[in-house]
Amino acid sequence: MADKAFITPTAFGNYLYDLFIQTSEELQHSKAKMIDSIKKELAVNYEQQLQTQAAQLHQTNLLLEQAKGMAAEKTKLNFSLIILMLVLGLVIGALVTFFLKK
Repeated sequence: MADKAFITPTAFGNYLYDLFIQTSEELQHSKAKMIDSIKKELAVNYEQQLQTQAAQLHQTNLLLEQAKGMAAEKTKLNFSLIILMLVLGLVIGALVTFFLKK
C-alpha cells in the first residue's frame, strides 16, 4: 500500500474494499477446493471399506455354507449310527432269545 498513490481518501477506501472482496473470494475458492478434496478422499475411503466388508461378508457366507454341509453330513452319520445300533440290538436280542429257548 505504501507504493500506491491515492487521490482521495475515498479511493483508498475503495482500494481496501476491493482488496477485501478479492481476499474473500480467494478464501472461498480455497475452502471450496479443500472441501472438494476432502469429499473425494472420503468417497474413496468409503468405497474401499464397502469393498472390504463385501469381501468379508462373502467369505463368511462361504464358511457358513461349509458349516451347514458338515452339520448335515454329521447328522446323516449319526442317524445311520443310531439305525445300525438299533438293528444290532435287535439281532443280539433275537440271538439271546433263540439261545435261551434251547
